[in-house]
Amino acid sequence: MKRLMITIMALVFLMSTVLPAVAHDTKIAFVNVALVIANSDIGKKTAEEMKKLVEKELENLQKQEKEIFQMRADLDKQRGVIRSEVFQERENDIQRRLRDLQVKKSNAEDDIRFKQQEKMQVIGKMLAEVFQEIGKKEKYTLILDTYSLQPPYFDQSKDITERIIAELNKKR
Repeated sequence: MKRLMITIMALVFLMSTVLPAVAHDTKIAFVNVALVIANSDIGKKTAEEMKKLVEKELENLQKQEKEIFQMRADLDKQRGVIRSEVFQERENDIQRRLRDLQVKKSNAEDDIRFKQQEKMQVIGKMLAEVFQEIGKKEKYTLILDTYSLQPPYFDQSKDITERIIAELNKKR
C-alpha cells in the first residue's frame, strides 16, 4: 500500500512538471472530416456517383415490383374464371417472384454499401496523405476531427477544414 502511494505521488509530480513543457510544444489543428468529404471535389463526385447508382437500382427494382403487382391484379380479376389449380400455381409464382425481389433488394443494398465503402476507403487514403503533408509542413502535433469528436469548444482559428479541402482538390 505504501509503495502504491509513493508511485502515485511520483506520477503526479512527473505529470505536473512534464506536461506543461509538452503542452508548450503542442500545436493542434481541427478539421471537420464530414465537411471535407461533402465539399471536396472527390467527395461531391462520389456522392453523385452513389446517387446515380441508387437511382438506377431503385428504378430497376420498382419496375420489377410494378410488374409483380400487375400480375397480382390480373390474377385477382381471373379468380372466378380460371381453375383453382391454375390460380394456385400463378399465386405461388407471384409469391416466389416477391421473395426473389426481396432478395434482389437486399443484394442491391449490400452492393451499394460495399461500393460506398470502397470509395470512402480511397477518399480516406487521400485524406490521410493530406493530413500528413499539412501536419508535417505546419508542424502540427495533432489534427483532430471535430465531426467525430464533437468537442464542446475549440478555437475556430485553428480549424483547417477549408485548407484540407483545397489540398484534397489539388490531388485530383
